[in-house]
Amino acid sequence: VNFGKNIFPKEFDSTYSFLKWVQADYRSSEVMIKYRPNTKKNKLMFASEWVNYNGLSQNNRFAFIGKLKTKKSDLVYSRINFHQDIQVLTNIVKHDLTTHNLVFNHNRNKYINLYGSLKIIDINKKNVDSILLGHHFYTISKFGNSLSLDQLSQNFKFNVFWENVNYWYDDKYENLWNVQTGFNIKSQKIITNLNAKYYSNGKVYPQMNIQFNSNLMNIDLFYKTKSVLYELKKYFSNINFIDEIVGGKINLNITKKYYDIKYSGFIYSQLNNSNSLFYQTDSLILVKEGRGQYSNGELFASLNFNYFKIFSQLNYNIGSNFNNNFYHPGILDLHSGIISKFHLFDGNLLIDSKIEGMYQYHRNPNEVKFNSTLLKYIPIYQSNDYYSGDWTMNTAISGTVQTFTIELQIKNIFNNYIYSAQNLYPNQIYTQVTVYWSWLK
Repeated sequence: VNFGKNIFPKEFDSTYSFLKWVQADYRSSEVMIKYRPNTKKNKLMFASEWVNYNGLSQNNRFAFIGKLKTKKSDLVYSRINFHQDIQVLTNIVKHDLTTHNLVFNHNRNKYINLYGSLKIIDINKKNVDSILLGHHFYTISKFGNSLSLDQLSQNFKFNVFWENVNYWYDDKYENLWNVQTGFNIKSQKIITNLNAKYYSNGKVYPQMNIQFNSNLMNIDLFYKTKSVLYELKKYFSNINFIDEIVGGKINLNITKKYYDIKYSGFIYSQLNNSNSLFYQTDSLILVKEGRGQYSNGELFASLNFNYFKIFSQLNYNIGSNFNNNFYHPGILDLHSGIISKFHLFDGNLLIDSKIEGMYQYHRNPNEVKFNSTLLKYIPIYQSNDYYSGDWTMNTAISGTVQTFTIELQIKNIFNNYIYSAQNLYPNQIYTQVTVYWSWLK
């Protein structure tokens, strides 16, 4: 478990502080603090987050990250304590996880970069009676360097990356190293990348992608092969497969004064067979899946007026014989609403409000059951009602004075039962108060 990326703002020479406080129904609360002092050469910064939710599936998380940045080097330490009780009907499993992460990065010069990292993980899994089901403790240490040569031509770059990984898993030790080499060619609006990664166990994983970039559109066609995460093999020793994937991505962005149109999506095909894991009748089994295709996309459109914006967003996820043991996310989400902004008291108070409705179309939940050990939905049978949908409506209003904001949200106004993974809280109407306060000095 790693801390979220981009947690600190862009670099500027000022002391930066940030506070976020959330209080919601069902005994849910969240606090986040960030701080970065004003330093001319070295950048010292830290952030901390505490989340607590005592509803149906309890969640308690504490995280801390500290970062020291110099002109050429970065040193980052983070620690995360995660406690999760997953409850579905009478099936409850408790997960306790603590992760320490230490990362070092140093740019020796324009072309050579050195880095190292150490991850220490302690995992406990218990049932409803707090009987220990499994305990794993392992560390992962990595170190390597990269060489990038682009002085031959402004449009050509050659790179070599070397990495050594050491795994200590309970009482076992393994070492694995890999070398990645390739080149990058840039020609006007087209960028071509060719890379191949070689592992010490004799496996080679090539990948290639071609990008086309313009002011309105970005297209990326790719081909890659990748192995299952090495750490996952420590839990399931019989997982050993390679995914061979070919596909493409597209992004379209048209922004004018009075309207916005954005589309992003991708489609890819899994060319060879792979193993899929899930529990059935309380035993672990492997299922061979054939060729599969997966596509998802997001279309967003809005009309912008002086004081409010009308928007509509459509998300879709389509799979064919691919990842059939996953229930979420839904197949279609239609999301529409109105956002308004008003300035009061000579512009000193900004009022933001939003009302939105969402229709979510997904597979019938009677076809699946949630397995709290694997933390995923798995298929059980197919009913006549293969698909189903549900409505939800949310509203929010906030007031901002300089950098201080207080926001009130009311979610699931219709008090409907919602199945989508986007709804993190229980399927009832609930309120949430959030306070944001950031300042510079």
